[in-house]
Amino acid sequence: MNPGTNLHMFPKRTLWLGVLLGWMCFFGVGSAYSQFAVTSEGQNGDPEHLVQNVLIGEGVAVSNIQSAGVQGQFGYFTGGEDIFGFPRGVIISNGLAEAAPRSHPLNGSNQEDAVSYEYFESSDDEDLLTVSQETSSQLGISTANAINDVASVSFDFIPTADEVSFQFVFASEEYPDYIESKFNDVFGFFVAGPEISGPYTAPLEYPNGSQNLALVPGQNLGITVSSVNEDRNRQFYVDNTDGQFATHFNGFTTTITVTFDVVSCQKHHFRFAIGDGTDFQFDSAILLQEGGFTGEKFNLTAESTLFREEAFYGEGCAMAQLEFTRLNGFSATDSLSFNILPTSQADANDFGSSIPDFVVFQPGDTVQTVTLEIVNDELQEGDEIFRAEVQSDNSCFQPLPLEFTIRDFSPLRLDEPALTQEIFTCADNDFNLVPQIAGGFGFYQFEWLRNGQIIPAERDSAWQVEVFDGDEISVRITDTCISTAITKTWEFVYNTPDPLLLYLEDQRALRCSNQQTTLAPDSVRGGEPPYSYRWYLPDGTTLGTNRTLQDTFPQSTEVILQVNDVCGLQDRDTIEISVQVYPPYELTQNFTDTLLCQGESIPVMWNATGGAGNYQANWGDNFNGTSNTRVFKPSKDTVVSITVAENCGLKKVVEYLIDVIPVKADFEIRYENDRVNIENYSIGDQLSYQWFYDGVPFSETRTPMVEIVDTEDHWLLLQVRTASGCTDSLEKLLAPPLELFIPTGFTPNEDGLNDTWRVYGPPLDRFLLEVYDRFGQLLFRTTEPEQGWDGRLPGTNERVQGTFAVYILAERGNQRIERRGSFTLVR
Repeated sequence: MNPGTNLHMFPKRTLWLGVLLGWMCFFGVGSAYSQFAVTSEGQNGDPEHLVQNVLIGEGVAVSNIQSAGVQGQFGYFTGGEDIFGFPRGVIISNGLAEAAPRSHPLNGSNQEDAVSYEYFESSDDEDLLTVSQETSSQLGISTANAINDVASVSFDFIPTADEVSFQFVFASEEYPDYIESKFNDVFGFFVAGPEISGPYTAPLEYPNGSQNLALVPGQNLGITVSSVNEDRNRQFYVDNTDGQFATHFNGFTTTITVTFDVVSCQKHHFRFAIGDGTDFQFDSAILLQEGGFTGEKFNLTAESTLFREEAFYGEGCAMAQLEFTRLNGFSATDSLSFNILPTSQADANDFGSSIPDFVVFQPGDTVQTVTLEIVNDELQEGDEIFRAEVQSDNSCFQPLPLEFTIRDFSPLRLDEPALTQEIFTCADNDFNLVPQIAGGFGFYQFEWLRNGQIIPAERDSAWQVEVFDGDEISVRITDTCISTAITKTWEFVYNTPDPLLLYLEDQRALRCSNQQTTLAPDSVRGGEPPYSYRWYLPDGTTLGTNRTLQDTFPQSTEVILQVNDVCGLQDRDTIEISVQVYPPYELTQNFTDTLLCQGESIPVMWNATGGAGNYQANWGDNFNGTSNTRVFKPSKDTVVSITVAENCGLKKVVEYLIDVIPVKADFEIRYENDRVNIENYSIGDQLSYQWFYDGVPFSETRTPMVEIVDTEDHWLLLQVRTASGCTDSLEKLLAPPLELFIPTGFTPNEDGLNDTWRVYGPPLDRFLLEVYDRFGQLLFRTTEPEQGWDGRLPGTNERVQGTFAVYILAERGNQRIERRGSFTLVR
């Protein structure tokens, strides 16, 4: 942070109703570094908003705000505390205001152009050109021949005080290359008003012109890069050519405070202006502190003369000390009147000393103090708010408000009996003595005693003090006023508990090493509850800390229980845990893996020994039982996993890997007239074939040719064998082509000739015959080839005649005949 120059802090008008504590209390104020940023968006680029709502502080009323330039030349900045000495404020630039932070992207190839705003129209400013010429003449350097890119803002203002001040920083890209050149950017702060005259322009209502306040402190010299730099007035200069500060400006002034005389309550005129000297590049800016343009004259604080914690004034226990501060304009006599407001609940009767009508400041006076005594009127009125205001004889001065609360006198008391008996069952019981206080005016003082002798203790409590049976501890309490004192006493009585006795069962027998068992004491007597428990093994391993213990024990052991009461009394007891021992549990199998031909079966067996016996097997396919053997006939590679548990729950697993060698004999017979085609669909690895015709081998090829030589049925058999010796076979009927004889009529006249209608053919695997009349009604149905229809209607002896429809289905082997036709019945 840069050091300020001529920097004065002007606190805003506030009223402090604080307390005088007798020692200092410090409140930590956190600070955080923030990033310097500028925005010209919306109202942040509106000069009228920036003046009215950002720049102007207390004691100044503004109007008639005018500006020149474009919105981008004005902005609101934040995060400036580590660079310019104040965190927030207004920036006015002859370039692009938002380009001031280093975070702003650079334009073009030359970093020096980063804040250039070249497209501004040239706008000469008479006053800025005059300031440039005067400053150049004083320094003996070339002067600017024109002023470009002008940005300015002006306003009328009425101050309430005799002085107005503000803080600023001037920053420029021209450092250090254009020192003592005609390219110096120039700025000015021009003020006009009563009793002010100067060579610069002013509105018509100010015929005496205006003064320029933008001067090197203590010198009548304008501020430019040539008048404040590393070689001239360096105490006001901050170099940033190494980029240590987060801004594109190569240099800037320290924080400078301007303070100037004004006539209170009268109108004045002010103008901020900045422009480029000669050219349009390498821009500059002025940065003004937020709320810094101020003309406040008086301040008022109020404090109590007694140390108190509460934010009120107690009757008979405080004095209100009012401190009036004159902030500026010390050359005149000022008078402040003290007025009690109609809304005040307290009046002059609440004060032991009279309230003055006036507070007078003689020339040179800066502070006046008034002390008001708050008296005890012995009336219970409740809290009373005292409201008053201090008014200056200056008609435009805003009154200073004063408000605080007066509280009725309250005697100090305890909200509990003065004598309390503290009964303890343990000699070293913890205690914390805290008196419950009421009344008084806070910040109580405590004096602790044991049997009448002062002892060290906390301010408002006593603990960890050594006491014995019959001792008394007392505390004497006073409040802020030290007007009364009260005492509270505690008597200590100790009751000795009976001895602590613990009983456990002697022994616990367990059938299995993984058997969970629950242990608990038979009884615990004596001592002072509540009790604490610890179950542990002889080697010190803790098993649990509850009253009951649930656990398993892999082997026989002792388990110890220790019980403590709240007074530290202790007892122990031991229980013997005996665990039955079995031979080691083992599980074996009859094989681990094997090859099996498809369709073959294999017995799978497990054998268990040792453990607790009573073995139970889970075969992994929802089959459970005690049998140790099962036969499997897998159709594919299979893993058989068996989990066998003994009677204590110990489990072991055996696993069988069965690789199944696939083999399948399969073929189809296709009839073509008198020849037969064989289609072989057998499955297997490197198969060999053997064909049999009615039991006689006739071919070893994959697909043999067969010729039908008669009308008899024959049998065709295929045997296949894999390279590993697995075999399979399939036999099918080989029959001549299927032929049926279907009569076209019959004569059911019971003469023994042609009395039934039926279909004639060879033996069939499947047969269906259905007869319908001309109306589609089913008359006869049979699946037996030898059965025929005798011409009778269903359920009657009546025979009909005529033509009938027929449906026939016949299958033999892979041969199939399906016919629809008709026949005639003649009587």
